[in-house]
Amino acid sequence: MRRMFSYITLLLGLTGVMAVGTPDVVQAQSDPLVLIVHPENAAEDLSYQDVRRIARLDRLYWTQTDGIVLLLPGPAADERRRTLNRVFQMSEQAFKQHWVSVAYQTEVLSLPRPYTECAVAVRIVGSLKNAAAFVHASCVDETVRVVAVDGKLPSDPGYRL
Repeated sequence: MRRMFSYITLLLGLTGVMAVGTPDVVQAQSDPLVLIVHPENAAEDLSYQDVRRIARLDRLYWTQTDGIVLLLPGPAADERRRTLNRVFQMSEQAFKQHWVSVAYQTEVLSLPRPYTECAVAVRIVGSLKNAAAFVHASCVDETVRVVAVDGKLPSDPGYRL
């Protein structure tokens, strides 16, 4: 029963029924989306498809024993639209339906944690070795590391996020 309550609470946060905190200041369109991890995380370069698998919870582990703790932008977060478009390739409605399906049809260890401020996501990822989050590049500090996608960083031509 406690597990179901936990899933429902996280699901409500992901789909926008619950939002905690205040939204980030609107970022410029030129501020790319990045996947960040803890500096000790072994993930340095992932394929675009692996990034999508992680976001959709089709990939749950970094290694056989290290589960991924994923943070996704909540409804009030500025990164939300870009994450839906570039990573999930879904509309807001399809995104909500996806998480309802995941919550009720699969046995995932934990649903992604929603955030409203990129600084919060950066702080959490910087303190948890297995954590990852999608944030704007301008939010990145020395406590986290940006993961290359298909061998490219945000400053490289053809970067996909």
